[in-house]
Amino acid sequence: MDSPVPAPWQYTALGDPTHPPLIFLHGFLGCGADFRPLAEPLSRRFYCLLPDLPGHGGTPLPERPLSFAMLHRQFHLLLDSLGIERFTLAGYSMGGRLALYFAVQMAGRVQALVVESANPGLRAPAERAARLQADQQRARRMLQIGMEAFLQEWYDMPLFASLHRNPQALRAMRAARAAGNAPPQAARVIVELSPARQPSLWEALPSLSMPALFLAGALDPKYAALVRRMAARLRRGQALVIPEAGHNIHFEQPEAWLRAVRDFLEHWAGG
Repeated sequence: MDSPVPAPWQYTALGDPTHPPLIFLHGFLGCGADFRPLAEPLSRRFYCLLPDLPGHGGTPLPERPLSFAMLHRQFHLLLDSLGIERFTLAGYSMGGRLALYFAVQMAGRVQALVVESANPGLRAPAERAARLQADQQRARRMLQIGMEAFLQEWYDMPLFASLHRNPQALRAMRAARAAGNAPPQAARVIVELSPARQPSLWEALPSLSMPALFLAGALDPKYAALVRRMAARLRRGQALVIPEAGHNIHFEQPEAWLRAVRDFLEHWAGG
């Protein structure tokens, strides 16, 4: 029998609770507040919820190792505590992987889905083993050199190359991440929620009947190709590649992100 599930996550709420719920799931090392500049204009038509995922922001890590199944149970508790039955879900990167998992597990409750720069899973055992080894090495590196130095290396990865086009904004992001994350907690998250430990959702995607928008940046060719493959597997899926953006679209091109998501939600999600 499973042990008790920890209390629901900390969250910020914007808008009228009688409006359709829209829940944002942030990426690794972020927090719910990352989406606040985008949620505020959407909160005129949606009840926007910005939770902090475990180990981020105001939500502590549980003593037990994290898993996608555990976070699904915690997400259920959050929804139950707020009396939410049907909702729209938006997630970025790690939060996008969770959004996909939750949508598969709760397909009847997810009214619409927005996924930004996220992978539905690794299928090949060798690929999963290599990714787990890489994430374990990153966790050890983080503990060895500290968060500030780790963030310098993290954002020097090719995946985030386009962020360097705005050095001032990148410095501000690194400073916020360094202040908001402690190496012991972040090292656990990067291993315990690694894509290597994420159930592959490729075979489940065709079962999703809700409208889904898959976003990627044109400067992130790997994910631009990936979102097209994902969207093609859903009857009501669509892919949109945002110009002049890399992996973190909502940070690099917030107006384009907001325009794309608002248009999608107004058409599909009762906006």
